Amino acid sequence: APPSADSSVESDQDALTPSRPWVFFSALCLIPLFDYGMRQVLPLGPLEEFRDLSTAITIFAVLPLLMARLAVEHGEARQADRKRRLLAAATEQADELISIMRPDGGMEHANHTFCRMTGYTTDEIVQRQAGDFLAHQSQPQLAAIKEAAENDGIWRGELVRARRDESTFRTSCTVTALADEVDGAVLQWNST
Repeated sequence: APPSADSSVESDQDALTPSRPWVFFSALCLIPLFDYGMRQVLPLGPLEEFRDLSTAITIFAVLPLLMARLAVEHGEARQADRKRRLLAAATEQADELISIMRPDGGMEHANHTFCRMTGYTTDEIVQRQAGDFLAHQSQPQLAAIKEAAENDGIWRGELVRARRDESTFRTSCTVTALADEVDGAVLQWNST
C-alpha cells in the first residue's frame, strides 16, 4: 500500500470526521431509562425524592456539555472547510499543471493551467482519460507510472503531453497515489 502523502492530510481527515451527536443524545435518553430500572430494582423508600433530584441534575448537567461539544465540532468543520477552500484556490491559481484522476484513469479535475496548456475546457477534460493528454511517445509509460505510484506511492519523471491541436510539450511530472487507509486501495491519482 502506498504511504500517506502527508501527515497534515491525515489530521485534516480527522478534522472532517462526521459529527456524532446521536451518541450524546442516546446517552442522554438512557439516563431516565436507567433511573426507571433502578426504581424497579432498588426502591429507596424515604430517599426517593433525592433520586428524582439527582436525575434532574444529571440531565441538566449533560445538556451544556452536549451543546459545548456540538459547538466545538461545528467550529472544527468550519475551520476544515476554510482550509479546503484555501487549498482549492491555491491549486486553481498555480502555474503548474495539476490534475486529479479516478482509479480507472478517468479525469476528475484539472486546474486552470492544465486547461490552458492542453486547450480543453474543464467540462471536456472530466469526460476523458488521463492517457488522452499524453503524446503517443509517452503512452507506453502509463503502465510503469501506475505500477510505481501504486507500489511506492509516487512516480516522478518526464512526459510529453498532447494539446487539442495535436502539438506536444514536455513536462516534468509527479504522480501520487492517494490510498484508502484501511485497505490500501487507490482512491485517486494526483498529477502535478
